[in-house]
Amino acid sequence: MKTLTIAITFVLLICGLSFAQTSGATFLLEDSDAKSFSLGSAFTAYSDNPSSLNINPAGLAFSVVPEISADYKKNLMDGFNSSVFFTIPMKGYGAIGVGIALYDLGNIEINNIDGTSQTLREMQSWIANIGYSLSIIDELSFGLNFKYITSTLAERYTGTAFAFDCGLLFRTLDSNFSYGISLQNIGTKLTYISDGDSLPFSVRTGIAYKFRETVLDSWMLTADAVYYDSKIRGNAGIECNLFKILSIRAGYKMGYAPDTLSFGAGFNISQINIDYAYSILGSMDNIQMFAVSYKFGEQKEFDIAKAYLDKGMKEKAMYLFKNISQKDVNYAEAVVQIGNIEKELQIKQYLLKGKELLENKNWVGALENLNNVLKLDNDNVEAIKLIARLESDKKEEDKKEKEKGEGEGAYS
Repeated sequence: MKTLTIAITFVLLICGLSFAQTSGATFLLEDSDAKSFSLGSAFTAYSDNPSSLNINPAGLAFSVVPEISADYKKNLMDGFNSSVFFTIPMKGYGAIGVGIALYDLGNIEINNIDGTSQTLREMQSWIANIGYSLSIIDELSFGLNFKYITSTLAERYTGTAFAFDCGLLFRTLDSNFSYGISLQNIGTKLTYISDGDSLPFSVRTGIAYKFRETVLDSWMLTADAVYYDSKIRGNAGIECNLFKILSIRAGYKMGYAPDTLSFGAGFNISQINIDYAYSILGSMDNIQMFAVSYKFGEQKEFDIAKAYLDKGMKEKAMYLFKNISQKDVNYAEAVVQIGNIEKELQIKQYLLKGKELLENKNWVGALENLNNVLKLDNDNVEAIKLIARLESDKKEEDKKEKEKGEGEGAYS
């Protein structure tokens, strides 16, 4: 599994570096999430909400209930960003994400030749997103995000472009460690009239590490390296969660113009999350960002484990079921689910081994493993078919051996 993760990461990095070039349309690099913004944009591995679609789409695979988020960011002068993202988990088939974002630079005053002037929007850009993420195994997911971009300058000239992002996310069963990589903005030029700007292609890679977790608090460190415009930049953040209700965050971005320090807080009230972020830009105006999200489903441990089971992530579900307290009203049901999962995983293991031995014509070993499957599941269709195939293949093999022996006897 580690080898698979390293191999895919290597391929993504090589592909990413081949796209590297100086570009415009830098609004595509703006944060679309208050949590990410407060953590210094170190969110590639943390990705745990609908706006992950715009950062590392692989994060969507770990969502267990439908969720919607809305963000608003007050930029310099009268500029602003706003977005809405929605995630829809699909039982056994990963998750779909959709979203729309607006980036507005504010007003600009135009002086005409005749001496008159008028106030226009300097630049307004819309991005429509649709993506999909699928678990390769319980700890590893892959995601794609397709984007349609339209941008208007001074309310007169409009450019359009198409692009996509792709990402990989490894997250341990206990969620204490995550590693992510994403390639962003691979696509066509954003063309106004006849001149076009290449999109701001970037490679992001990062880690998230939960170094402390108790009933009262948990602590998470995050860090990203971002390769853009032939330069590597660094993002880092830390989050403290208290009583699973209040989160306090801080982040720092290095290698930017200027470097920025950010702070933030989040409140978890049942199925509602409210996040706020504040960034200090030295002598320039400071930036604020707000976000609200809502989960359409229960967030109790048993419900989350059951949702992972419905998604086909059985090892993740079993880990969560095993951590349910005996005092929990769902403890007995959790024990039943653990037994069912262990049985299914055992059947899967026997089937895989049986198939392997069957291909190698190890009839005795193959039959033993397939019979073990039937001991656990009398009506397992796949095992029954494989036993029938085994008997047929063995009979054919015995026939060939017999004919071969008779031929050798006749020749002698």
